[in-house]
Amino acid sequence: MRKIVFDREAKSWGEALPVGNGRMGAMIFGGIKSEHLGLNEDSIWYGKPVNRINPDAHRNLEKVRELILGGKPDEAEELLSYAFTATPQSQRVYQPLADCWINLQGSCGEPAKESGYCRWLDLGTAVVTVDYSTKKGKIHREYLASYPQKVVAAKFETEGEETLNFDLLLTREPFYDEMVMDEENSVYLTGNLGKGGLDFVAGCRIETDGGSVRRIGEHLVVREAKCARIYLFGTSTFYEENPLKQVRETLKQAAEMAWEDLKEEHITDYRKLFDAVSLRLGPSKDDSENKEQGNTKTTEQLLAKAREGSPDPELAALYFDFGRYLLISCSRPGGMPANLQGVWNEKMMPPWESKYTININTEMNYWPAECLGLSECMDPLFELLGRMRESGRKTAREMYGCRGFLCHHNTDIWADTAPQDKYLPATYWTQGAAFLALFLWRHYEYTLDRKWLKKWYPVLEEAVEFYLDFLIEDQGEYVTCPSVSPENTYIMENGVHARVCAGPAMDSEMLRDLFDGYERAAAVLGKTDDEKVRKAKQMKEKLPPIRIGKYGQIMEWREDYEEEEPGHRHISHLYALYPSNQITMDETPKLAEAAKVTLNRRVENGGGYTGWSAAWLISFYAQLGMAKEAGEMMQKLFVQSTFSNLMDNHPHVGGAVFQIDGNLGGCDAIAQMLVQDNGKRVLLLPSCLEEWEEGSFSGVRLRGNAALSFTWNKENVWGTIRADSDWNGRLLCRKTEMNISLKAGECREFTLIL
Repeated sequence: MRKIVFDREAKSWGEALPVGNGRMGAMIFGGIKSEHLGLNEDSIWYGKPVNRINPDAHRNLEKVRELILGGKPDEAEELLSYAFTATPQSQRVYQPLADCWINLQGSCGEPAKESGYCRWLDLGTAVVTVDYSTKKGKIHREYLASYPQKVVAAKFETEGEETLNFDLLLTREPFYDEMVMDEENSVYLTGNLGKGGLDFVAGCRIETDGGSVRRIGEHLVVREAKCARIYLFGTSTFYEENPLKQVRETLKQAAEMAWEDLKEEHITDYRKLFDAVSLRLGPSKDDSENKEQGNTKTTEQLLAKAREGSPDPELAALYFDFGRYLLISCSRPGGMPANLQGVWNEKMMPPWESKYTININTEMNYWPAECLGLSECMDPLFELLGRMRESGRKTAREMYGCRGFLCHHNTDIWADTAPQDKYLPATYWTQGAAFLALFLWRHYEYTLDRKWLKKWYPVLEEAVEFYLDFLIEDQGEYVTCPSVSPENTYIMENGVHARVCAGPAMDSEMLRDLFDGYERAAAVLGKTDDEKVRKAKQMKEKLPPIRIGKYGQIMEWREDYEEEEPGHRHISHLYALYPSNQITMDETPKLAEAAKVTLNRRVENGGGYTGWSAAWLISFYAQLGMAKEAGEMMQKLFVQSTFSNLMDNHPHVGGAVFQIDGNLGGCDAIAQMLVQDNGKRVLLLPSCLEEWEEGSFSGVRLRGNAALSFTWNKENVWGTIRADSDWNGRLLCRKTEMNISLKAGECREFTLIL
């Protein structure tokens, strides 16, 4: 099993090891004298839900449109900043739940001269382990986050003459109200998240073998124990009417289980998802070799090799598995979706409030879910989208006079849909809910679950309905107005630098997919005669086409403007290349060549300087068969945008921070280099690196409800397709192709020549 391995304790968030069960997350530092667990729970958002809609928006909408279409975007921006910026400007803030500090005393906190310290996260079991020797024996620790039991749990045990002596403090200084201290082996931290906001509780319970545990003040004190089991859980009134009662009961239930039963239940639950897919890059190794490598090569050594210019294929495979691990650990049914930091946020006031940024980042988090067998991890995102309908209808009606619902470029725990911030390149974009709604049809494409589609069809329809009213006709085309191309700035011929516009390329490309998915969903459900479906089809035909500009590039705006920042991190106008498939090498070769020009211009001017942007670039290159460039950008992702614990390193004023989209986008990008499925054909090894000359990839889900597994070497690729529904498709691999038709339950072997 692949592991993230350290031979020392963590000194920072970017060196700690994450565990999570969807709702709860913890960062494990593995300290010897002082252990630290940074705790999160996905409902800990400061502030109450408020109506932020600017009451002056709708009466100024036509004037804004007149200014934009009249070539005066700078004047439109001034009016937008007054009339369309939300009141207040910002949504709510995601915050940590608590910190758990464990102060180890006596010999158990004093390592031997040759302690043999090792700390690792086993991606195959989702268990963190810390081992080291003391003068009197050995210390062994295990940490996990159980989805079935909801808790974060740790076991400290000793060997030899060593015993455990420590005190534990659960704190949230200074942002909590009181400690409930009415039990001998438990403490409960309570607080609120602002006036009118949520109440929350974080609790800890300790059980010991031998020795004693007792509460002294707000500390839990363990003395002379051979084993101590620590259970942590928190929740809020977002989920529970009485959070203190729920925390007590949850901790008690978990503590009543034998540790091995708790651990086995956790591993079994996790592996149902994680084991669905496996990836090997490079020659096959037997278990003893894999075990030896996992024990001797730290992750820092793998990254150092990448920095030297010779990345080990194992690093890419490890990064891929870590991405799947993170998504499983922060997005499970019953909880919130992965925010900017998944569920692992260090700061009370995190960058960008650790919200849901839905002009690319949140969507990127979920790109790998369907194809990598993690469909159930989509549930929290769908639930949030469903909750957007109520607030989104109000925003659509009061700001734009439209039916349906929308969301701008951010949302939060309350499914807030009003504009976020006063940031001209991003704030006045209306496509957030549409971007998320694209996942509805995509989920059906993979699962063919008609019952599920019927349930969610009204959400898809309402997302479309907004644009049936919002789009305006200009020069014979239906366009969004006002809008922006996230988060870029253009330069007009008169020298004016502007952001707002009508009909940027990304909007039109995205709406083409949204209307198409809606039309196809209607066909599945027998609703093609619906007037809304007919209107969507008519408007789809009059959306602006993808255009090629003066440099041979894909145009980002309807006019062929110069860019203020040619190396901008967003490459929104290539949405049509990925995650869409409107641009492909085989069906639209001229547009594919223009996409190459676009990418070259971005990268030559410094593009890909954030982890998520580098990950997106890898996927773009993969779609265009540019393996060399994809490999170079992957190298940049590893070297420039990765902490030593493999979490994404995002630049920010005041120091780099973790942001999960780079990890999950990078995981998806690696998959795209090996398999691409657009529903018409399946490409195998379209951008496989030379150093990946051998390998295997099993369990990949295909559109149409089938699974693909294959192995390759320098000459051939061979494998199987298993159909869970009737499946018809075309396999392509460089020199050869094969048409395959299967009935549900059938499995077909294939061999293709490279």
